Amino acid sequence: MIHDIDVLCHACDGEGRFPEAKAATLGGVSQTAIISRACTWCEGIGRREGAAPPA
Repeated sequence: MIHDIDVLCHACDGEGRFPEAKAATLGGVSQTAIISRACTWCEGIGRREGAAPPA
């Protein structure tokens, strides 16, 4: 069945996480801190059900 095939998540490219920039104060200096956030499309797994046809 086509739903039994797992494909890489298009949102995170199979990583399961993606970077998110946040405003932070580090050592008294305003900076941009990059944190890693779980992908909401694949719930951090990196793969999704179904087949993705070639574009």
